[in-house]
Amino acid sequence: MRSSKKVLKALFITIILTTVFLLYATCNAATPTPASGDDTQNPLLDTYTSNHAYTSINGTQTIVLNSSIAEWIKGCNYTVSYEYWTEDDPTKVIKTIIYKTYNANNFSAIDSYELYNLKAFSKYNFRAILTLTNNNQTDTYYSKINSFNTQSAPTAPYQPHLIYGYVAPEFKTENKIERGGFKVSLNGGAAETVTDSSGYFSFMTSACSTVFYNIKISKPGYIERNIDAGYVWKSSEAQVNVSQNGAYTIMMCGDINSDGLVNMADVIAIAKSFNLIKGNEGYMENADFNCDGVVNFNDIVLTAKNFSKSANDYSTSTQVPYFELKCPETIVYTPLHGRNPLKLNLYGYNLSNISGYKVNFRYNYASVKVDESSILTVNTDDTLLINNAFEPQNNSKIDSVSGKITWDKYYLMLGDYRKSGLGEASGKLGSIDITFIGIDAFPDFLTVSATPDSTTGASYTDWDNKTQSDIEVLLPHFNMFQAIP
Repeated sequence: MRSSKKVLKALFITIILTTVFLLYATCNAATPTPASGDDTQNPLLDTYTSNHAYTSINGTQTIVLNSSIAEWIKGCNYTVSYEYWTEDDPTKVIKTIIYKTYNANNFSAIDSYELYNLKAFSKYNFRAILTLTNNNQTDTYYSKINSFNTQSAPTAPYQPHLIYGYVAPEFKTENKIERGGFKVSLNGGAAETVTDSSGYFSFMTSACSTVFYNIKISKPGYIERNIDAGYVWKSSEAQVNVSQNGAYTIMMCGDINSDGLVNMADVIAIAKSFNLIKGNEGYMENADFNCDGVVNFNDIVLTAKNFSKSANDYSTSTQVPYFELKCPETIVYTPLHGRNPLKLNLYGYNLSNISGYKVNFRYNYASVKVDESSILTVNTDDTLLINNAFEPQNNSKIDSVSGKITWDKYYLMLGDYRKSGLGEASGKLGSIDITFIGIDAFPDFLTVSATPDSTTGASYTDWDNKTQSDIEVLLPHFNMFQAIP
């Protein structure tokens, strides 16, 4: 009898321990990789695609691969990647790079990955791979194989969505300083580009709200910057600016050996090229930070400023004020806009307690016509300098003979504005309507016009009547097609 009680007690304890173990094992113990048959414990519930893989427009095609993730994995550490291949070449399997890790703080029931630069008119197969890591144990799960086809772009008016931004060295902000050559990588290398001379870059994307965007910016001599832009597509806008410091994303120089840290190794490397000019043997272009053609004391000073700094020292607290003239469309069809005006909207950002501003442009009157009345119109969606209590004045004008656009608005009752405490800083300032005649001068149909008091052609005044000149001005970017949609 005593023996039976011991057996029952042992059995009871075994059941309790087994139950506790199974509950704990859900997230903290290894689960065998499921076989190709029954996948009852596979956290990858399903895979599917969204968007369309177009094979034209500007050579960029995107499609979004999605995975549904089981709720039981919530709280675990895991990553999701994808393998894909064309049906006619199953031996050439491409695996996506992992750029996001899930944990207890950011579980998502859907993982999405955007593919670029796919082969035209092809059938692709793909599957998701989930890697679960807990207590130094790793388990890998595979989804079932799914497929999709690339297709031709629509012939009707098509407006792809755009993620864009600007990059600039920290030590200069003037437009004349070269900002080109920064490599920008999207989502672990899914797409890559290089900034132009103004620092501009862009990616055409799917506008899928479940895609998490990561951006990496690098250039020899600069500390690499890694940016989690996040889930950027949450509104109806066709373009999203992902610049981190207002007008642009600031990059810190001095990392000659690209180890992510500015230290004595970098100083020694610069010293070896000291006083050498471009063309001399031993001259290092990536040590000539101010691009003046010589590695000298100025470059040493810039390096010293960032001594001991790393990528952890990048910050978004610095917000550079700027104006931006935006085109709401990413593709302009000239026959269509030869008949219907295209509206360009002027915005201001980080203009602390703005009470007035001036922005000067020049346009190519052989390429476009500008509606002179549009610059004087107050639009229903304007948000800056429209409070009638402070008597907004609009002295803006367009000279169609010289092709000059002058935006000039201000509050007349400056004292009342300051006393109100209702300081304005960011928002929409106005619009102009343009009609394209041709595209011979595109994309230089519009330029910033410098003035005696502003090399950038823009300035603003705050409610203390203090003027800040040389404010950054960002011009619209869009593709133009001379075809009837």
